[in-house]
Amino acid sequence: MRFCLENALECEDMSYPFVNLYDLLSESVKRFPEKMALAAKKEGVYVPLTYKDLSERVCGFARYLASLGVARSDRVALLSHNSPDWVMADLAVLGLGGVVVPIYPTSSVSEVAHILNDSGAVVLIVESQEWVSRIEEIRLGCSALTTVICLAEVSYDFPAGELPEWWGRAGSDDLASIVYTSGTTGNPKGVQLSHGNFLSNVLDGLSVFSVSEQDVVLSFLPLSHVFERTAGYYMILAVSGTIYYAESMDTVAANLLEVRPTILISVPRLYEKIQAKILFEARGVKKLVLKWALLIGKASAVFRRQGLSSPFLLKIQCRVADKLVFSKVRDKTGGRLRFFVSGGAPLGKELGEFFEAMGLLICEGYGMTESAPIIAANRVGNYKFGTVGLAFPSVEVKLGEDQELLARGPNVMKGYWHLPKETAEVLDAEGWLHTGDIASIDSEGFISIVDRKKELIVLSNGKKVAPQVVEGQLRTSVYISQVMVHGERRSYLTALIVPNFDALRQAGAVSETAIKAFLEKEILEKSRAFAPFETVKKFIVLKEEFSTEKGELTVSLKLRRKVILARYQTILDALYD
Repeated sequence: MRFCLENALECEDMSYPFVNLYDLLSESVKRFPEKMALAAKKEGVYVPLTYKDLSERVCGFARYLASLGVARSDRVALLSHNSPDWVMADLAVLGLGGVVVPIYPTSSVSEVAHILNDSGAVVLIVESQEWVSRIEEIRLGCSALTTVICLAEVSYDFPAGELPEWWGRAGSDDLASIVYTSGTTGNPKGVQLSHGNFLSNVLDGLSVFSVSEQDVVLSFLPLSHVFERTAGYYMILAVSGTIYYAESMDTVAANLLEVRPTILISVPRLYEKIQAKILFEARGVKKLVLKWALLIGKASAVFRRQGLSSPFLLKIQCRVADKLVFSKVRDKTGGRLRFFVSGGAPLGKELGEFFEAMGLLICEGYGMTESAPIIAANRVGNYKFGTVGLAFPSVEVKLGEDQELLARGPNVMKGYWHLPKETAEVLDAEGWLHTGDIASIDSEGFISIVDRKKELIVLSNGKKVAPQVVEGQLRTSVYISQVMVHGERRSYLTALIVPNFDALRQAGAVSETAIKAFLEKEILEKSRAFAPFETVKKFIVLKEEFSTEKGELTVSLKLRRKVILARYQTILDALYD
């Protein structure tokens, strides 16, 4: 792929005249003014919004913001769940040359106060009156904040008049957004991402994946997270696709049947839950049929992966397996899904192979907020489970000291907002982003992430353990919902385990003693490929899942190990007595 961010961007043989992110909308309006752009539920029914409708709302809202004094480079904070209004506000600010500061709607008031003060946001856009009331607690302490806008009260009867002369003229190097990393410790840092950072990632994605105006996505990961924002919003807008918004995480299964998406973007946790549900519902004869079908599906997938035709008998068996099992699973995703995309956390190799056998490919990618966010991804026709795929076309990668993965490209951030020292720690003089992840790169360029450099567990005998690898393997068990491995400076590994109690009850493990004995066997079974020092020797069974509400997970569902460890330190210490 070759492109010039100073003028226009080109992707293979198709020219995209995008200089800034607002161009994604303006070009789609020219191409497909009456095509559905977005849809969200109102009173139980999805209400469509065409590209023309969206453009009119964006321009109207921009005039309103301009009337409040919002100008180029002003920071505007946006605190809302996913909705067409989120997109409207985002594009209006970007079109004005402003800087969008997204805030997770699950944030605490103190976290919101930190982001507002640190970014110097002049306007805060919230989704509901509830947040207007909550902001009153901190408003006096936010010196730059002049206005709070409630999206629930926006009438769309915006003021008439001309847009500012700088409307839609942001340059590719202009700052588009300050995205605060969720972080596992301390206050989040503001990642500065330019229009060009986002656009380079969008166009790399379009050169890697076959996406068009015919594609439909169901959006449920938070738009405040850069993964959903780039892959599930900007990339779809670039090709004039259609985005539906799920009502909530709890309704995703039902919304899949209504929306029938062609692409689904998620974190591994969703795929783990789908797998657990499939395995849990397979009882008696159905369980034997599923096991046989998976064996057939995996055997057939080996030939597909190599671009070869399956032997005649295997083809017949695969058709039977598809009719009995796989087609029913695919129907529950809406029936027209082309592929899944997975990011945000490691995807287990066995999990990828499980869905591949059913004709549902999961393309795992890898990145970070600081790279807008994608650095590498598996392709639909070129993938290896257990890896995060090949580097994006415009991104260079190499291994640095201690096998740390380094990345360089037009997607890499401008730096941390007002934190030059912290910026210098991760972004060197040659432009290499130090990811903090230990990795390996094979002869074909496929990247495998071992673990976070700072999260490696060093046992008392000096052996190093990558906790995410161990945790990911244990989570492939239908009986284990969540797990955190512990053992720093100890002689062996221990773990906190949240079981799948429904699956355990089905297996006959009801009492506390029976559950523990059952899980001990499951851990041994799932750890067969590990060295003895990588195997969990003792564990605690927890009755409640780790959650963002309790501060145990980041908003991107990563474990906050220090928080969890502090909470359960005493009972973990007892495992070493």
